[in-house]
Amino acid sequence: MTDILLAIDMGGSMYMVGLVAKDGRILDSVRDQWRSFSGDTVLPQVIKTARLLTEKHPNIRLLGGGATIPGLADAHQGVWLEASFSGIRNLQVAQTLSREFGVPVNCQGISGRKTTPVPLIAPLNQRLGVQCCQQEYDSTP
Repeated sequence: MTDILLAIDMGGSMYMVGLVAKDGRILDSVRDQWRSFSGDTVLPQVIKTARLLTEKHPNIRLLGGGATIPGLADAHQGVWLEASFSGIRNLQVAQTLSREFGVPVNCQGISGRKTTPVPLIAPLNQRLGVQCCQQEYDSTP
């Protein structure tokens, strides 16, 4: 059984979902375009993709997850406060994903990826933040 973190990077035109080992190795990932982009449609799309990805790997155990979102977020509450370009407001990202996958999930708003520190899981292609998430969800005694 491999311990895995669920990494989700939501952007304005596309999203990525990945399975990241505690050592930072990306086990698998999917990059997809939004079919629809609204408060009612983004999380169901991400959840469906994440489910398909986890079903491909039956020998994994999810420890936790992290999601980055475009726009303003309340990282403490895990809420997507606003994305002015989309009309999304007050979307319960962390709570919804935690409930869906049965693991703790954090989220962080991204406004300028080059300057904003991301203390959880950042875009998969940059492999940022995995160490912090690893420490937070480390299940070893």
